[in-house]
Amino acid sequence: MIGKKNSIATIKFNEEKLDALVSSNITIEGKFRSTGNIRLDCTIVGEVDSESLFIGENCNIKGTVNCENIIIAGKIDGNVFCNGKMHIKETGIIDGDIVVNILSMDEGSMFTGNCTRKKSVEKQEEKDKDKLEKSDGKNFLKEKAK
Repeated sequence: MIGKKNSIATIKFNEEKLDALVSSNITIEGKFRSTGNIRLDCTIVGEVDSESLFIGENCNIKGTVNCENIIIAGKIDGNVFCNGKMHIKETGIIDGDIVVNILSMDEGSMFTGNCTRKKSVEKQEEKDKDKLEKSDGKNFLKEKAK
């Protein structure tokens, strides 16, 4: 039998210990913050901030998600900011923009929005900062010359 190849994000999450599971009979409104490896099967209306997340098939998030690594099998209606790896499973749905370093998607997964590579965003921010510093330096020199 030929096995299904798992993404690096899926393998990494499976190898690590699961620190907490928030079950499907729970609804959270507001900010949800955690460290470690969390599996969410609940409904969240608000912001999610965590290290490694597994969004289960029953999970429905309406709000912004910030994380290091994430696997999505449920639904996110909002923007996702991921510093590391994101894997969208075949049942995963994202309706919003994502900023991610490494992205993998299974056939059947759905994504509606814009995708930006995290390193590209950081490089653009550095360029903008350099431009600002250079322009401030020019203005400083012009004012000193007066």
